[in-house]
Amino acid sequence: MFGTIRFSVFPESIAQLTNLTKLNLSKNKISEIPEWISSLANLTELYLSENQITVMPRVCQGFCVRAEIK
Repeated sequence: MFGTIRFSVFPESIAQLTNLTKLNLSKNKISEIPEWISSLANLTELYLSENQITVMPRVCQGFCVRAEIK
């Protein structure tokens, strides 16, 4: 979902997808992971390869325990 569209930020509309289990945002220009990502309780796989992420928010530390990030 959404890979290779060249987003520079996470689309905020994704926060509404509470039943989302997998999210592929690879090959974009994303530099930050928003704190609201941890509110996606059903998200178990997050693909972020080939982005420009330099900082992961503290809230993502707990998220990383339940989700596989690639």
